[in-house]
Amino acid sequence: METYQKLCWDIEVNLQKLLEDLNYDTVNNLLTFYRAYKKWGRGDFITFFRSYSPPVCPPNLTCVGLALELWNRLCILDDEFPNISEHFFIVSCEENIELLEQYISNGRFLDPYSVEKEHVLLALKIQVGNRQGILLSDPGYHIGRVVTVMKDKSYPHTGWFVQSNENNMKKEYSYEYSGLSNDFIEWKSLNVKGEVVQSSESALIYVARAYQTAVDVTERRNLVYNFRSLLSRDQKGHLIAGIYFKMKENSDEFTMFYKEGDLKRRVKMKFSQFSKGEEVDGISAELINKCNEQLNLPVNSLPQLLREIGEMMQDRSFVSIMLGVNNDIGMFAEHY
Repeated sequence: METYQKLCWDIEVNLQKLLEDLNYDTVNNLLTFYRAYKKWGRGDFITFFRSYSPPVCPPNLTCVGLALELWNRLCILDDEFPNISEHFFIVSCEENIELLEQYISNGRFLDPYSVEKEHVLLALKIQVGNRQGILLSDPGYHIGRVVTVMKDKSYPHTGWFVQSNENNMKKEYSYEYSGLSNDFIEWKSLNVKGEVVQSSESALIYVARAYQTAVDVTERRNLVYNFRSLLSRDQKGHLIAGIYFKMKENSDEFTMFYKEGDLKRRVKMKFSQFSKGEEVDGISAELINKCNEQLNLPVNSLPQLLREIGEMMQDRSFVSIMLGVNNDIGMFAEHY
């Protein structure tokens, strides 16, 4: 037990440093994809989407890149825990599942048309004495702690914990082996206001074997997802600053947030404010500079990024086709 506790501590040190060092970013991978599509000559979008090889390059990382980067950083633990980095593996996660029994019992997870595999985590199978369990690390969901899931649900099983608490709204998570199959971890999420549960969701993490196609499937699927964000986190995974927006036809709006003292400020703005040749008013420029700094971006990078996003959003043909593919993926997964 003491050895395991030391291991968890060492992993958390590296995990928390990664959260602080690297943003969660689903904006730049889309812009890179868009530039490549334009350079390709705007032929058949589906053909390009299927043949495109998504780059995974720091510092612009989604959940896939963050999990891989954490794995790479944990190689440092091999000095104290010989060859332990060889035993980590990427696991896949299916989110927002309503019928868990149907998904597992009917083998839906084996059908490539009925899954999306939207998320990935880093895992390590463990044995404490003769007790089986698994260790999970999830930098993509900003979780600044190691999660331990024991089959017998006894210590060091993590159980329920508060992931975030803002504006009187708590987000609570729990992970445990599914009662339907030990091949899965059931991840439960609650949104609690005051003492009242406002909403709940369940996801399934497949832990029976390593997920070999995280880049080809999950990173690719992310390219056409209709919600984009660029977020900085502190060591505990709390959000500091960022931008987020929905990909919608004829849309020009995004939300920016940043910290001001102990408060978090949110401002709705328009991408068109940053069009080439347009003068950004003094107040907007000041707010953008604050967000730019708290995102740890090079000076004046954020206005340029917003300009590029705005130009992409004005490409109505691209946005329409992309949203159509996103919808098709969702429809396949829902109806198969």
